[in-house]
Amino acid sequence: MSGSTNQSSTPLRSLGLLPVILFGMMWASFGIVAFIQISAWGRAYDHKMSRIATGTVPKTTLFVASIRPNGDDQPGWIVWLSSDRTQRARIVAARQVASADGLSVGQELSAYQFRDEYLIPTLDRGGHSWGRWLFLAFGLVPPMTVAGVAGGVWLWRRRKPADAGPRF
Repeated sequence: MSGSTNQSSTPLRSLGLLPVILFGMMWASFGIVAFIQISAWGRAYDHKMSRIATGTVPKTTLFVASIRPNGDDQPGWIVWLSSDRTQRARIVAARQVASADGLSVGQELSAYQFRDEYLIPTLDRGGHSWGRWLFLAFGLVPPMTVAGVAGGVWLWRRRKPADAGPRF
């Protein structure tokens, strides 16, 4: 039995860098795709808001029919909206909101219909601009950090002993 160990047989060396690189590329792709998708949602929201501001979309009044908790394991509320105040009114929209403060059953809300969907400015808020940058950072910072550290380790290991300077 030999006392020497073969360093190339360790699990990390036998895998190589390919899985790490592929995982980093998938992670970064997630951040980039999320950035693009959230940007598209933001542009669509801004386009709808500009149409509302110019008056090309008529205002509709919806009424809060019911406000219920979202569920046992999820925070927030679900607001059910109807086209009139009657008890048996047909529900035309529902929104999940973080807080039901300021909302009451029977309350009138201004809404604007786009195809089969309503935009309700008091419930449907934008906020896409900061979210897209958050996802881009989440997707790019970890792989870039790992690549930077790996590059630094690789350079440190490749330096010549004469270039190493004094060791303490």
